[in-house]
Amino acid sequence: MHRRPILQLLNTYEPYDSDEVSLKEKIINFITYHPDCFERTCREGHITASAWITNAMGDRFLMTLHKKLKLWLPLGGHADGDCDIHRAALKEAREESGLKSLAFVSKDIFDICIADYITPTEPFHQHYDFNFLLQIRDRNDQIKISEESIDLQWFSELPESARTIGNINENINRLYTKWKRWMAGKAKNGKLPK
Repeated sequence: MHRRPILQLLNTYEPYDSDEVSLKEKIINFITYHPDCFERTCREGHITASAWITNAMGDRFLMTLHKKLKLWLPLGGHADGDCDIHRAALKEAREESGLKSLAFVSKDIFDICIADYITPTEPFHQHYDFNFLLQIRDRNDQIKISEESIDLQWFSELPESARTIGNINENINRLYTKWKRWMAGKAKNGKLPK
């Protein structure tokens, strides 16, 4: 079954808080009952893959000013039929950032989210997002703005709009908190935050 690997990955994921406990259950149910969950044609929603990207030092993170949504967001996008969620996340991160030396800090899930997706040109649907922590391995690697972005910037604090706008602000704040915990603990063991 093409959904088995992502379900196994999700089953081993330890939720950060009660919100993620509920999200995990909803995402498992969605994947279980939607064989086409990796396809954009799944009307209810579909799997997306994203990345919280840090610089080589790990002390700054990259966000995109999304062209359609006009919000500062982590980089990522649709799985487009690819049931290998790691490959999809790395592909999207590289395409949207222009960074060639990106690598997984861990293959474990960094965060999960269900985001309502509403634009003037598309019907309402949800993105069942899997986020991974990625880091630049080459300090000389340079970002390059893609067609999907208005801007790309490195931050050490969340931009104001990411804290206050949209139904995904809770997710972005949780990602930011997890990154701060990872930064604080990486000198000790380099593991993802619990």
